[in-house]
Amino acid sequence: MKKIKKIKGEYYKPTPKKWRKIGDAIQDLGIIIGSLTAVTASPLIGIIAIGIGRLGKIITNFASE
Repeated sequence: MKKIKKIKGEYYKPTPKKWRKIGDAIQDLGIIIGSLTAVTASPLIGIIAIGIGRLGKIITNFASE
């Protein structure tokens, strides 16, 4: 239970600069790949790629120094 509270506390703290850059890059890459895939191939694959990019951004909110 303590571990869960610690992780939850880390989520609400400011994200360190290094991890924020990584999260932004993951999200940008997911959006680019998702957009290109949605236009050229299956829209479902595009939606999945954008979702993975967003998930990567959310996960970096748990990072701490």
